[in-house]
Amino acid sequence: METSRDPDRLLWAWTGWRKAVGPPMREVYPQLIDVLNSGARHAGFPDMGAVWRYELEMPNIEQTAAGLYEEIKPLYQQLHALVRAQLRSYYGPQLVSADGPIPAHLLGNLWSQSWQSLEDIVSPLSETQRPDLSRKLAEKFSVTDFVKLAENFYVSLGLPPMTEKFWRNSIFQRPDDNRNMTCHASSADFFTDDDFRILMCLERNERDFGVIHHEMGHIQYFMAYRHLPTILRDGANSAFHEAVGDTFFYSIFGPAHLRRLGLIDDDGFSPERSLQLLLQRALAKIPLIGFSLSLDRWRWQVYAGRVAPERYNAAWWQLREQLSGVQHPACTAQQMEAGCNADGMDPGAKFHVAHNIPHIR
Repeated sequence: METSRDPDRLLWAWTGWRKAVGPPMREVYPQLIDVLNSGARHAGFPDMGAVWRYELEMPNIEQTAAGLYEEIKPLYQQLHALVRAQLRSYYGPQLVSADGPIPAHLLGNLWSQSWQSLEDIVSPLSETQRPDLSRKLAEKFSVTDFVKLAENFYVSLGLPPMTEKFWRNSIFQRPDDNRNMTCHASSADFFTDDDFRILMCLERNERDFGVIHHEMGHIQYFMAYRHLPTILRDGANSAFHEAVGDTFFYSIFGPAHLRRLGLIDDDGFSPERSLQLLLQRALAKIPLIGFSLSLDRWRWQVYAGRVAPERYNAAWWQLREQLSGVQHPACTAQQMEAGCNADGMDPGAKFHVAHNIPHIR
């Protein structure tokens, strides 16, 4: 999805994953909703969506999230228009319209939540003006180096190094023993004084260089409150935990740090380099806002009983078109209401739906 520019191959991958995952999940997902809602009502909540919103300790979380989206919307619309125009120029008007939603399979990501891999199509800079950080990182550093660089970054800020158990028990690469292992990057606190771990199948590219720093931000947060009683060993809320990791994520891609690592040759503050950095961050993170809001708003509606199983897909793509300007490659949301792709459950293509993890944080 990140590297291919063949629209037929992209459609094959995008559709194949959803056909493999969606229909089987749709058979059991309503049962999961019933079980979760039953537990929520037993605890005094109307449904599981209310439990998730309660955890964030913001009484008006739905309105707050909608307000944040509206605040960023003008910039998102400009970014969307730029990407759509460049994709239309690249793939042609038969695949990308001049003023409609963008087909999801062309956006360089399995869920269209990050568009950073489209930089070669979208950027006004020439290839020689855009340092290929993924290539330079792969040439210069090993997987272990990635983790060590992240540790050194935090230590340089006066924070503690990783523990001996971290290095012994963490998994940074998929083992060679053919185990069926979830590779979704995650960090864990084992609630001792020194057992903290990261699990991920790290690839030596720009994206995973950011991810390992983000995950280690969680570990630093765990370590900061490790001496407290167990019941107090938690973040202010789950969103705050994510914000700590992403704060450091942004810092490592600053020009000064990239130059310190030998990844860029100049001081990094040329207008071209600044433009590239800003465009990279915009493509990587701004589309995530509409995606995250869609994903959890869809689940809030499902938990509350406002979306029946036969409308799972129609409701999902209605939100995706409304909030992100992204559409299913074969059916509009309106066509789905009339039965197109009615047996699918495309939200299930996302890890967080299968594992029942809130995303809006």
